[in-house]
Amino acid sequence: EERKNVINELSEMRKQLRSEERRLQEQLLNVASHDNVPITRRREKNPRDIFEMARLRLQAPVRQPSLKEAQDPVNIQNIWEFNELKYKGRNVYFGKKCEFHIFALDPETRMGLRHMYPDPPKDDQTLEIQQQALLREQQRKLDRMRMRRE
Repeated sequence: EERKNVINELSEMRKQLRSEERRLQEQLLNVASHDNVPITRRREKNPRDIFEMARLRLQAPVRQPSLKEAQDPVNIQNIWEFNELKYKGRNVYFGKKCEFHIFALDPETRMGLRHMYPDPPKDDQTLEIQQQALLREQQRKLDRMRMRRE
C-alpha cells in the first residue's frame, strides 16, 4: 500500500515536471523569437515545497491545463522552425559531412511577411495562417517569374 502511494505521488510529480517543461519551452520560444513581452503566470497563494508534501503524504497540487491548451496543443518545433525561416533562414546538419540549407526567404518576402504578421505565431492556428500567407506570396512570385520567361 505504501509503495503504491509513493508511486502515485511520483507520477503526479512527473506530470508537474512535464507541464513546467512545456511552459519553459514556450517561454524559450518567445525569447528566441525576439518577443519581449514577459510571460506572467499565476502563482499559488501559498507556494509549497513539493518534497515536504511528499514526506507528509499530502496530495501535490497539479496545474490543470487551460481549456485552450487541452483543445489546441502547440507544436513548439513547427513554430520554432517557421520563426527561424521568417527571421533568418536556417542550416540543418545531417551528420558530419551532410549540410542542407533550408530555403531562406529573400529579404523582400521576409520583410513583407514580418510587416503583415509582426508577432511570432504562438499557436497552431496562427502558425497555419502565417504559413499560408507565405506560400501565397511565394506562389505569386513564381507566377510572375514564369510570365516573364514566356
